[in-house]
Amino acid sequence: MGLGLQQSDTIAFEFYGGTVDGFGSTTTLTATNAVVDGNTFNGSLSLKEDISSKLIGANVVFSSQLRLIDDQSDTGQKLSFAGKLGLISYKIEDELTLYGSGTINGTSYTISSPVLLKIKESGTAPIIGAKLNYAANDDLEFRFGVDYVAGVGGGDLVEADLTIYNIGVSVRF
Repeated sequence: MGLGLQQSDTIAFEFYGGTVDGFGSTTTLTATNAVVDGNTFNGSLSLKEDISSKLIGANVVFSSQLRLIDDQSDTGQKLSFAGKLGLISYKIEDELTLYGSGTINGTSYTISSPVLLKIKESGTAPIIGAKLNYAANDDLEFRFGVDYVAGVGGGDLVEADLTIYNIGVSVRF
């Protein structure tokens, strides 16, 4: 969810926040008649990771416009481009659970753990972006943008750079 303020034809400000959820991975170890220290293991054990994040950000946007059609009639068609600089604040939560079933020396075992480990990291990272807008007329606009966020995470989490692609349509009425 976001809010923008157009200061002039070339400068605007964006403020936004949201939640990112549904990212994660599962790693499974499977054994068939594996012997460790004289014990025979059969079955599988999985480690599941669920990652979510809350984001709040602010950007300053610098833009300019080019006219695609330079004729005497004002068709309203314009191609505009914008660059943005800003900061994004993040709070990441990473939860690990363990589950599986199998046998050890012929005795059956099943495991389904609650959250074993919860890793939390928060911080602020710079964001830089660019976008193109095409106004087909005064009421319809198409846009494509790319944002780059450097250095999200760290601490007990892997630090990663994010690339975010934005596609949108605006209808004015």
